[in-house]
Amino acid sequence: MANAHRFVSKLVQELIQRGAYLLAKPLRANRALAIIVLDRLVRKVPKGLYWRLHLAALFTWFARPAAEAAPARRQGIVPAIRERSAKLSGQGRLIALFLAVNAAVLTVSAVLYSRFDASWALSEFGLWNTFNVMQLLAAGTLGILAFRSFWRAGESRTPAESAGIFLWGAVGIGLVGFAFDDFFGVHEALGGWIDNNIHMIPLFTNHADDFITLAYGVVGLALLACFRHELFAVRASSTLLVVGVVAAALMLAADAYAQGPLTTIEFPLQAGAVSLLLLATLTRYQEVCGARVRAARPADSKERADSADAVQP
Repeated sequence: MANAHRFVSKLVQELIQRGAYLLAKPLRANRALAIIVLDRLVRKVPKGLYWRLHLAALFTWFARPAAEAAPARRQGIVPAIRERSAKLSGQGRLIALFLAVNAAVLTVSAVLYSRFDASWALSEFGLWNTFNVMQLLAAGTLGILAFRSFWRAGESRTPAESAGIFLWGAVGIGLVGFAFDDFFGVHEALGGWIDNNIHMIPLFTNHADDFITLAYGVVGLALLACFRHELFAVRASSTLLVVGVVAAALMLAADAYAQGPLTTIEFPLQAGAVSLLLLATLTRYQEVCGARVRAARPADSKERADSADAVQP
């Protein structure tokens, strides 16, 4: 107990000291120095989490000059769209399958709700909600697995790739959190508490809980802005992630601002967003696993060649 107390006291002291350094004007004016100080502070986190999470690659990337860390500019939007579309050329059927399954489940839920007065089909813990939560959990798990598999691969990695994989790990954790929130109605319950106790007027939104969902969106956009180089990467997974994020942003906007009949568009947008995000994390996981296989092949070829030389007379 005494050791734990000393450790916490030392950690708090370090936080105060390093925090003062980070707020100093010279460090605020020099991003690289501020990141170096933050890096030294995070190294003190117990259980070796700094090394286990490969945070050195993340801090190294963000310490680079802004001109080097910025994503490469494209010649134009049309060539960029063509280039990204080419990466998705082999996944058209899979995309159509994911969207069709979501559309089918949504249609069945809507028919049960409207024709047979089965309110559970579109309510919490109902058919549609449970189906979406399962997809979110699968997408979150795949994002986390992609992060873990990336560091187990033996191939050489660029600094941009090493930093970009943190986006997929963060997306995975976030989607698991959204699944928990969606299934148990955490933000709805918190919004109801705000309505009953604080009586906050939901300016320009439908309910108080919409502020919470919009806050989720703001945090997500900030995260994407930090890792925008990964979004600009010409990969099938990055393209699917961009489209999924756009669909999710439209869904949040419909949830917060739509009135009357327009509120029904939230469900199709949710179907598109969840299916595309699941497909994006699945594709990234496949890309990482494919890189691991390619990295292992040269070693296997060398072993076979050595074995052949050994049996020759």
